Amino acid sequence: LRALGQSERFKNAYLSNYVDDTDISREIQFAAIEIDTSDDRVFISFRGTDDTIIGWKEDFNLSFMTVPAENEAAAYLEKVMKGRLDKVRLGGHSKGGHLAVYAALAANSDLTSRIENIYNFDGPGFNHEAMESDQFKTIKPKIGKFIPESSIVGRLLENTVEPVVIKSTELGIMQHDPLSWQLEGKQFTTCAFPDKISNLFDETMTTWLGEMSFEQRKVFVDELFSVFEAS
Repeated sequence: LRALGQSERFKNAYLSNYVDDTDISREIQFAAIEIDTSDDRVFISFRGTDDTIIGWKEDFNLSFMTVPAENEAAAYLEKVMKGRLDKVRLGGHSKGGHLAVYAALAANSDLTSRIENIYNFDGPGFNHEAMESDQFKTIKPKIGKFIPESSIVGRLLENTVEPVVIKSTELGIMQHDPLSWQLEGKQFTTCAFPDKISNLFDETMTTWLGEMSFEQRKVFVDELFSVFEAS
């Protein structure tokens, strides 16, 4: 943090409104922070999944329900921006990217008009029903999705927009680490398509979820994570 504060790029960024809410009983893992940049814009950053079991369970719960972190993200954005006229950007990595899109989906019309960009860095998509809404069609042009070649997490559920595919120095699931994503100057080094691993996972997961009702998904996730929690 000290190094960032002394850097030319980030020295004028002001951090505020940090929240951190992790509660096993409510099956929630949520954190967010406001970053005021030097271009008269606000960046709301949502944290991705941490290393807690409940954080990962909440990711799986996305396949059949609105999870508590989604409601918290929507409430956080409304609270932070209430009474202000700032333009705002939203973003996050992993589940944080999903929450950025969800917060925009839940925003009122005045707030929606002030959202300039939504950045989803290898975060899960949405169920088909959510993407059919009028609000989604309004925010869709503002969404940028970025995934590594072997993306796994970023291909859960349906993609909101066609993603930008980025080269990574890691292999497999470890490409989820954004510090492995490659840059040339200020631009990501991109690929034309995800690799075979990512495509196979996407096809398999899509088929599997398509064969299960929401109730069956819930039973599976509850049973799977009861095993994790027991150990």
